Amino acid sequence: MWTRSIRMCTSSGALERNASLFLTLLAISGCSASAETETETETGPGPVEVEVREIEKRSIAKVLTYSGDVAAEVEVKVFSTIPDRIIELSVEEGQEIDERQLIAKVRADALGQGVRQALGGLASARATVAGLRDTLRRQEQLLQSGVTTQAQVDATRFQLQAAEANVAGLQASVGSARVKQSESTIRAPISGIVGQVYVEEGDLATPQIPLCTIVQMDRVEVLIQVPERELGWVRPGMTADIRFETVPDRVFQAPVSRISPVVDRLSRTATVRMVLENPGHVIRPGSLADVSVEVERHDDAVVVPQYALVLSERNVDGNGSAGYRAYVLRPDGRSVEERRVRVGFYDGDDVEVTE
Repeated sequence: MWTRSIRMCTSSGALERNASLFLTLLAISGCSASAETETETETGPGPVEVEVREIEKRSIAKVLTYSGDVAAEVEVKVFSTIPDRIIELSVEEGQEIDERQLIAKVRADALGQGVRQALGGLASARATVAGLRDTLRRQEQLLQSGVTTQAQVDATRFQLQAAEANVAGLQASVGSARVKQSESTIRAPISGIVGQVYVEEGDLATPQIPLCTIVQMDRVEVLIQVPERELGWVRPGMTADIRFETVPDRVFQAPVSRISPVVDRLSRTATVRMVLENPGHVIRPGSLADVSVEVERHDDAVVVPQYALVLSERNVDGNGSAGYRAYVLRPDGRSVEERRVRVGFYDGDDVEVTE
């Protein structure tokens, strides 16, 4: 590729003749000499300096860019099912925590009283069962000697069956009360890192407000919202380049893993996910990500600087999009020809010319 400066005439007749040497005009600057200005006034447009460059052929890609959100691959919110005062809070943000490790304790005086009442009812029911069993045993002995009747024995047996059923129900109630009481001690459902803590010791715990979140950050998910018109370009398996402001000196790569089958009716976008390895936990959930996805590449394409093209309102493609004009240097090296062009992919300050 080479660049040179020439002096050329911009008369309309020169622009209409054919050209054979295809060089792209980069910039035009007016002449500064006063003599040339006088000549232009007396005889018409004078020469102006332009810069020309040989047309370049190289690979160019269509790259879609988006802003994305980072989420931990696993994130669990921990709640208290018991609405009472927090008497102990054992975690803080950023703390590593193991599964079943203590998070908090909630006052559970009423639940303790409920367990004691259930145990008392169970003991009474068991005593009733024991008494009915003794009575049934004696009645069966008396039935053989004719002192009692079969009807009395059957009635006692029925009462015993009902009492045993009552014992089984009370045993279930005791178990339920104990489980409820155990829920006053909140433990970690998974191992991970404490993300956010929403309460303090002494606060009132409610089932609607989480105590904290626990995240697993060995891998993170990057979520982008792709407009409906661009969904046809993005496919699972495509590699995305991902950048984070928190890690400005690195470019991460991850394949597109999932594309939502549903388009949101309000935003007309679909969620696209990428899973990214996160050794050292340098990528933080909640961060903003800049995502670039190369969806197609053209090799041996004609590529020119964007500022070499002029938007032309009168050159409109059949699909209604605006056309462009470019100037091509003629073989005489002193004049240019105007050409209509169609553009393809954009790459920074460069653009592909397809026709």
